[in-house]
Amino acid sequence: MRLSWGLKMVFDFFGKKKREEEQTERERREQERQREMEKRIQEENANKLKLEEQLKKFKSDIQLNKKNQKLIENVFSKVIDPELNVDIWTLGLIYGVEHNSGLHIKMTFTSPMCPYGPMLLEDITKHLVKIGYKKKEIDLQVVFDPPWSPTQELRDILGV
Repeated sequence: MRLSWGLKMVFDFFGKKKREEEQTERERREQERQREMEKRIQEENANKLKLEEQLKKFKSDIQLNKKNQKLIENVFSKVIDPELNVDIWTLGLIYGVEHNSGLHIKMTFTSPMCPYGPMLLEDITKHLVKIGYKKKEIDLQVVFDPPWSPTQELRDILGV
């Protein structure tokens, strides 16, 4: 009887030790996973900040050219994204404007699959024609690099 009790104690000891080792390993893996998640979140936040700065720079570069003030006031601020009910200028959809051999506007949509994209382009063209541009002078280039993302300022406006 004593021998079986002794064997039982030995097996319990090794079984308990194995369970403790497994628990320690699970905790180590969980800590590693947590560190990886934190690292990814930091990288994502840094990328968002970099993108937001790039989008702000597009806007400020456009505003520096006096010719663009008329476009901002009479076109970009008048064309409304029907889904968000905010103008395309405030949304930051305009990435660039050039006035050489016509009017070249580089812009994006809130998403590549934006169902209102064609309507927005048509509305921009209509407003440009209204202020004196000819359709053949207008070049609207839609790009998705960098991808659009709402700035913190816009999130505040939208209450998101």
